[in-house]
Amino acid sequence: MDPAIKKQALRLFTYGLYAIACADDSDVNAFTANWLTQVSFEPPLLAVSV
Repeated sequence: MDPAIKKQALRLFTYGLYAIACADDSDVNAFTANWLTQVSFEPPLLAVSV
């Protein structure tokens, strides 16, 4: 992934309410979070509150 695109995407995360989702085969799970932060740029990782 282009580092400039990663930076641009991470700057879009402002304070707010987020829907975090994941899927496995036919199962989809989601929860809401109101805090997230960048943990690492390489590899790109985010931390979210549960």
